Amino acid sequence: LVPPPLAGSASEGFSVAETADSTVEPSTSTSPSADPAAEGTAETAETINQTREAHTRVASTSDERVVRPARPTASSAPDWSAGQNRNRRPPRSTCGSKTLAMTVGQMVLHGKPVMPTWSPLQRSAAKGDTSVVISDITFNWKVNDKIVIAGTGSIAGETGCKLDRKDECESEERIITSVANNVPSTGLCTVYFSHSLKYDHLGVTHSSGGQYIDMRAEVLHLSRNVGVRGREDAPSFGSHIMVLSGKVTWKYFETTYAGQSFQLGRYATHIHTVGQPAQKTNGGADQSNSLIYGNAFHHSFNRALTAHACHNLTVSRNVAYNTMGHQFFIEDGIETRNKYTENVGLMAHRSMSLLNADQTPASFWITNPDNDFKGNRAVGAHGFGFWFDTFDHPTGPSAVPDGEPPIWVKHAPLGRFEDNVAHSCGMAGFWIDKVDPREGSLPVGKRLPGTLRRCQAWLNGGFGINFVEGTGHLHLLDEKVASNQKAGIAYLKNAADRWWSEHDPNAPVVMNPVAFGDGPNRGSGPSIGIGGASVSYTHLTLPTKRIV
Repeated sequence: LVPPPLAGSASEGFSVAETADSTVEPSTSTSPSADPAAEGTAETAETINQTREAHTRVASTSDERVVRPARPTASSAPDWSAGQNRNRRPPRSTCGSKTLAMTVGQMVLHGKPVMPTWSPLQRSAAKGDTSVVISDITFNWKVNDKIVIAGTGSIAGETGCKLDRKDECESEERIITSVANNVPSTGLCTVYFSHSLKYDHLGVTHSSGGQYIDMRAEVLHLSRNVGVRGREDAPSFGSHIMVLSGKVTWKYFETTYAGQSFQLGRYATHIHTVGQPAQKTNGGADQSNSLIYGNAFHHSFNRALTAHACHNLTVSRNVAYNTMGHQFFIEDGIETRNKYTENVGLMAHRSMSLLNADQTPASFWITNPDNDFKGNRAVGAHGFGFWFDTFDHPTGPSAVPDGEPPIWVKHAPLGRFEDNVAHSCGMAGFWIDKVDPREGSLPVGKRLPGTLRRCQAWLNGGFGINFVEGTGHLHLLDEKVASNQKAGIAYLKNAADRWWSEHDPNAPVVMNPVAFGDGPNRGSGPSIGIGGASVSYTHLTLPTKRIV
């Protein structure tokens, strides 16, 4: 998926320059230029390390080379930096201002690979330490890179955090001063920084009663050598990237001081493929040829990554940190078969300028259950880690016109949901509402099972895993919960119509859970393992001793 260098001038698109060789520093430089709103060709030399400043860039072309760095493996590369002017209007008003946008074609933003993009602590880090130990055999972090170590110290969750980080929240940003491989055969790496840690950070395997749960802070890598950013002196009004159609390859790029407050649709990154003609049967556009991998979205005034009317999009190994509102955002409820794998969302702040749901933001906001989530981690959100806020029907531009058959989102099948972790969130790790799969995705269809497998929830301020209302025949298998303030696994009200049995498994069941009552940092809450306020037809299966 690494694109070849462009030959000659860009064809109906933008060629973003990089240093020609990873071992050679550029001998010349250029000062930032203030480019006007433009469509068509914009080219820079391939041998200069350069920053370009523009109010708006809009590309419209059928050529598949629209925005592309010439050499992804270069040691340094330019930032595309958005100017300050709120009032400047681009040729296509749909895109707004301070925009890198594409109306048709392929947008490629590709930086030098960063491995890993995040890693869990292998040992606990104590207050006063100037290093952390992580594990990865492909480690290539370097001096002056920026990292953030996730907070794990408070059962109340990180609800008082601020975007400018003038707060007492326990996630800590640091700049790397050196790195060392402890024992190459083990893959352990020590990362050093100059300013000592203010807080303790967990990196343990907690065991009790013969059971165990990993409780480890994540270390996120935030630096990339290709970037799109706003300006630090323009608070609340950053850059944004918007794709109206076509496909994207975004690998190892960084966007920061991005997104625009008080404006819907002006997100840090936004794939806005609504109502494409080839997809009239299900709305949106097929993004099976697109890839979003290894990127860093941080310090955003409006979300991290928005998938709007996308199908079959792959989103993997990205990190989102310190953003306003939901971070990984599935917008209208029409979106299906997208794959989110091993991403981390850290510190989603509440926002009063977006949707009502952003007042209790989630790291992963899921409006259609027919998407896959595997190995993701949601940390320190003001509201929820993973929030199935399932709609009855698609909303916004994806709403079905009057007179056409309705689309029942809440009755869609549940995609693969497994090995996801949520910790240190203010309200709940997993908040599951109105997920009721049925045959034909219709309200008259027979209920079908859906499975959530091997979820882990710990140190959340409210619940670990909570089924809220209108959930159907969901199977919760092999989950682990520890040190959650109110309860590990809870049911408020479900919508099932039968009891589970080995002969008839098409019914709700909680099978083989492990609830720890003695986890670290659990505070003085009741620490209920499993419970419910108004539950019917929910079977609990404990073949061995599982509450410890």
